[in-house]
Amino acid sequence: MSVNIPIVNPLSHGLAANLVLLSVLLAPFYFLPSGLPQLSHLVIALAVVVRIMNGSFRLRVRVLRIPAVRLLLMFVFWVICVSLTWSFVFLNFKPLFYALFYVFNLMFVLMFLDTLERGGEKFGRAAYNFFALVMVLQFLIVFGNVGRMWYGYRSMGFFNNPNQLAYFALLNSSMILVLAEQFGKSRLFTFFMLLLSAGVLLKAGSRAALMAGLFQVLVYLVYARQVKVLSLAVIGGLASIPILLPILIKIPLFALVWEAYLSGDLASVANQKESDSLHGRGFDQILDNLWVLIFPQGEGLTIQRGHHIEIHSTLLTAANSYGFVGLALMVAMLLSALVHNWKLFLLCIAPLVIYGMTHNGIRQPLYYLVIATTFLVPKTERKTNKISSRSTNIYRRPTAD
Repeated sequence: MSVNIPIVNPLSHGLAANLVLLSVLLAPFYFLPSGLPQLSHLVIALAVVVRIMNGSFRLRVRVLRIPAVRLLLMFVFWVICVSLTWSFVFLNFKPLFYALFYVFNLMFVLMFLDTLERGGEKFGRAAYNFFALVMVLQFLIVFGNVGRMWYGYRSMGFFNNPNQLAYFALLNSSMILVLAEQFGKSRLFTFFMLLLSAGVLLKAGSRAALMAGLFQVLVYLVYARQVKVLSLAVIGGLASIPILLPILIKIPLFALVWEAYLSGDLASVANQKESDSLHGRGFDQILDNLWVLIFPQGEGLTIQRGHHIEIHSTLLTAANSYGFVGLALMVAMLLSALVHNWKLFLLCIAPLVIYGMTHNGIRQPLYYLVIATTFLVPKTERKTNKISSRSTNIYRRPTAD
């Protein structure tokens, strides 16, 4: 039985809510080079301005009670301290520029959660629909060959490289799963969204992302084991593989991707030698400079110190750039979500950790939003496809302005 929450229309509490949803829709469209504010970032900034102009920019106390939010606050404060230090030492403001990414990430997380606190269940369902719409659009873009291509066979959508598309697909599917669990959305439809995500991952050609996506699908099948229709759909899909695979491998594009996966050397296909080595992914930087664990170097000055590329790992980037303190805060965020709801952690966050072992996703705002929103789901295990009426969720009784 679903919860009957006495709330107002989610869009009636201000233009800011509309802008938050619009930013979700625009997030996968990069019209400027990577590293510069994209259109979705500007929309979120505008939402904050609107909230301030309306005189209602005050965070609900319950938002700040989320452990992951408090840890993110501490992490961003530490990033600013490290970046300010090196900017003054080297008279170079590039580290401060990188710090702005984390300030924006914090602003985005707080804005989304606060809007959800104000809008409650209806806004949560609207957000779920927007994330689902984004997934459908990305699937149509990559399979319709509308977006950009990398070396002729790896889809990028409207991102600037295929790994950005793959990581976004994982993040988007994780947000869909969290919101579906919180607001009692159809498991079958949610599983369909996972299949669309898997298609996007396949077209993006990222082995790490495809592995993480497969892990997420398998965990979801275990998580949703009570749904008989879903089980039949999975069995039917698996049974059709021997029939469909010989047909698919005759398609030139699919055959190229299939051969690349079998050889386990996508990088060589793209003429990027050594990309899978320790040096190629920058993992040797910490070994060469162990002092950064004690005296963190921040971001933006790595290449100036003789390294050709930043570390391709989320947690190792935190360690290399922000030392033991940064790494500890990042790990603490993950552990807080694991302790709160370990099943949801395996379903939504573990795939991001898997992908982050060989790719750097530390500056993606959705990464922190996924971690924070897992706290929307109570610790108690959900027994039905709807929210339990005895839920102790912190967003049970939102208030209007």
